[in-house]
Amino acid sequence: MVRMWALIAAPAMALARGLPWHAALGHYMGTGGKTLADARGDVFRGLEVVEAACGIAPYMAGEMVENVASGGIDCYSLRQPLGVVAGICPFNFPAMVPLWMFPLAVTAGNTFLLKPSERDPGAAVMLADLAQQAGLPK
Repeated sequence: MVRMWALIAAPAMALARGLPWHAALGHYMGTGGKTLADARGDVFRGLEVVEAACGIAPYMAGEMVENVASGGIDCYSLRQPLGVVAGICPFNFPAMVPLWMFPLAVTAGNTFLLKPSERDPGAAVMLADLAQQAGLPK
């Protein structure tokens, strides 16, 4: 997930420096109808979730408390992946909403299916390409 963060952050930083959106992260502004400032904010808010997913591993461990009650009763919890998780992306937030969902789901060990908006699938395709470049399985 750290590689995913770096792959998203590199063009996002170029965007913040004022490069055209299509040169930095695809044609998101042209097809999504957002202003450059809105598009930049969407990417940075999504990038914060990817950054949080990089540090989620300690929270995925189970817990064990010994001798909760007399008689040697122990209490433990296991955190296991759910399996297959799906997300539906709206047309007005084609980059931010998938970045809210898939980094946490994949880091927790789940398979993630994304249904991009039929009005603006470009951002979802770009994120899938970045995920493959980062080493996530197909």
